[in-house]
Parts: sequence; C-alpha cells; structure tokens
Amino acid sequence: MSTEHRTSVNIPLAGEVAPRAPRSRKRRPPRRRVIFICAAALIFAAALCLLLFFGLPEGPAASRTPAGNASVEFVVMQPETTRPFGSGVLALSGSGYTWYNERGSSSGFISIPMQDPVLLCAGSRFLCYSRGGRSFYTADATERYLSLTAEGNIIHADFNEKHQIALVTDAEYHKGEASVYRKDGTRIFTYRSGDAYPYLCALSPDGNRLALAMLLSDETGNAATALYCFSLKSDSLEGSLLLPGEVIRNVSFHAAKGITLITETSVIRTDSKATELSRFELPAGSILHYALCGNTAVLFTDRREAGYRFDVISVDVDSRELARISTNTEYTSIAGSTDHVALLSAAGVEVYTADLTLLSTGPEVRGIVGISFAEDGRLCTLTPGGASLTALR
Repeated sequence: MSTEHRTSVNIPLAGEVAPRAPRSRKRRPPRRRVIFICAAALIFAAALCLLLFFGLPEGPAASRTPAGNASVEFVVMQPETTRPFGSGVLALSGSGYTWYNERGSSSGFISIPMQDPVLLCAGSRFLCYSRGGRSFYTADATERYLSLTAEGNIIHADFNEKHQIALVTDAEYHKGEASVYRKDGTRIFTYRSGDAYPYLCALSPDGNRLALAMLLSDETGNAATALYCFSLKSDSLEGSLLLPGEVIRNVSFHAAKGITLITETSVIRTDSKATELSRFELPAGSILHYALCGNTAVLFTDRREAGYRFDVISVDVDSRELARISTNTEYTSIAGSTDHVALLSAAGVEVYTADLTLLSTGPEVRGIVGISFAEDGRLCTLTPGGASLTALR
C-alpha cells in the first residue's frame, strides 16, 4: 500500500477567469516611507562623521587604556620637558605649557614663565617648580590653581595624590629647610636644620608623613647620609637612620608606612620611623639606574668583574633578589609602573614584568630619548619634537 502526496491546485474551468493572487504589502513600501528612511540614514551618517572627527570632550583625569597594542602619536614643538598626564601628554618649556589629549588636540598654550622647570604629576594635577629658583605652581590641563614663591632656592620637591607639596630649600641663616603645603597653599609643616643638609624629600600617599634624605658627618668626621622621618600630624621627628659612607640617591614611600632607599650600592627598606627592616647589597659594582615597579626595585648595575658588563636585578619588598639578567647591553634609562618596567638602550625599548620576564620589545619608534609611564600603565616614549603613548598587553 503506497501513500501518495498530492498538491491541490485550483484550475479554472472553460470560460472562467483565473483569480488574481492578492498583492503583498511588503513588496513596495510607500514613497513617503522610503524618503523618511533615507533622510534618517543621512542624518545618522552625518552625526557619526562629526563625532569621529571632533571626538568627545575629555578632561586630563580620564584614563582610558586603548585595547591591545594601540599607540597614540603626538607632535610636540620644542619642549624642555614632556610627561604623560591624564589621557595625553604635557609639553613644558620655560615660557609655559601645553596639554595634548590622546587625539593629538591641544588645549592651547598656557603662559607661565619658569626657568629650568621640573614637572611632577599626581592624579588630576601637576606640580612645576624651578630647579635652583624659588617659584612653583600647581595646575591641570587648562588652569593654574596655585602659584607661590619659596623662601629659599628649591633643591628638591615631591607631590602626592592629595596634592600636597613638599619642598627642600637652601636657607640664609641655617643649613636647610623642608616645608609641606596643602593644596590651597597653606603651609602645615616647617623643619629647619642646624647640623645637616636636607637634599631629598618624599611625602607618604596618605599625606601624614614626610621623609628627608640628609647630608651630614658621622662620628669620625667623614661624610654620611641619613634618613629622617617626620609625622605631619604631631609635627615631630619620629626617627632617623644614619648611613655612614653611603649616599642616598632616592627616597620614596612604597606604602603609607614603608620607605624605600636606594644608595649607590644597596636597596634599603624601612618603616615610617626609619627603622631598617631589610637590605639588599650589590655583590659587586654600583647602581647606574633604578626604577620602582610597584613595590619591586629594578636596578641596572655595573658588574666590574669578569664576564658580562652589566646586570639587571629585580629586588622585592623584603630586599630579596627576584631575578637577574646578565647582559652586555648598556641601558641609558629605566622607567617603572605598577606592573611593568621599561629599559631604554641604543637598540630601542624592552618591556619586562617585575620578575624580569620579557613582555615585548616596546614600540618601534626611532630616536627615543626618554621613557616614562602614564598613570594608566601606558608607556610614553619621547623623541625630539614628538611623543607616543602605547598600551601594553
């Protein structure tokens, strides 16, 4: 028994007219609807082109990291100092500054004359001071907030995310002075030294402590350096650490209560009262360049022994050696971020993690003269008349 599938078809009889199939309303839309759809599409396309051309307004505090290895290029006209700031870069000269956003657009030149300017960025503002002069100011991309004159010539300064300012200056009647200012310019702390010269300063992230590197003589009359730690709440010296025969080259807070000292041959960790917690000593040679990668110190050292000429050494927060690379490559600069460290040589830029695992060879930019990291982790490379920001994977 077979089953047959049939399809019914209405066939007209003789003399009958075949019925017309009903028209589909979807075959041809009304003319007005076509015109309306075309006009809407044109308006949307024009708006999209305007958005892509002009971009959205963006302040200096924005911190967008482009995906992948995206790079943003800037043309910077003869700056004395260029630094990453917010989502772009600051170009600073003795006559003022310009901020370029990540689309390369300029906010306009801000005229603030300053001899031999030094730039420190923190959060949405930056501090600019005159090395060897007395002038300093704070500003953002488009506005100056504070402009003051120190009582002595500025030797060193620090600037934290609370926008507090620490200054070390010389003095006419005593050996040196350290001052701390609030972001509104009110001075909240002053220390005048009678037996030592302050020459480096560091503010804690929470704004409660000040660390000073001091130059003085030890008990035998030989030159020495020391760490002095002050409480800004109690306005008192909490502790000090004498380092005979050593020169402190860098002092910084790696946490609210932790301090890192880098000398010519060692990395020293102390608490906020200058009590030494740990120390890493170079077995040979001296420290040529250094950078902090989060809480890790990365050192480029001269071996001064047979074999390779140089070492790159990674030291953790407890002053233990994490990793070491022996090399004949001479690096001219090191920069660190929270997660990465970049090393610059004549061959270009190499980017590593804190344990010295090679991440990449950096952006292919020729003629690099300086490197640094933006707060969002992008690598900033500087060339004469230009800069680039590159997102790392």
